[in-house]
Amino acid sequence: MPTIIVSLNGTETNPFNKLGLTQNPFGQVNKGETDEAERRLNSLGAEPIPSENSEAYIREKLAGFSPEFVDLCVNNYRPGKMIKFKVKWSNANKKD
Repeated sequence: MPTIIVSLNGTETNPFNKLGLTQNPFGQVNKGETDEAERRLNSLGAEPIPSENSEAYIREKLAGFSPEFVDLCVNNYRPGKMIKFKVKWSNANKKD
């Protein structure tokens, strides 16, 4: 069952800046066709999400992701906190 870890940065600082980075450089899916989507997802755990328009910001960053996944991220965001959660899905629709 594939799993990804989603990070949503509701704090005022980017945790990767102290390492000289702008965001997590390590992919979770490791497929060339997902690079841009993964970078957009990773960016939500790096640069602080603006609390005054967090829902619109998250929805814009995750444009192209499933509505259910975007809603999950919007609903889990908490201003002032770094939130991390796992998302798992089955391979029921996997094509061999």
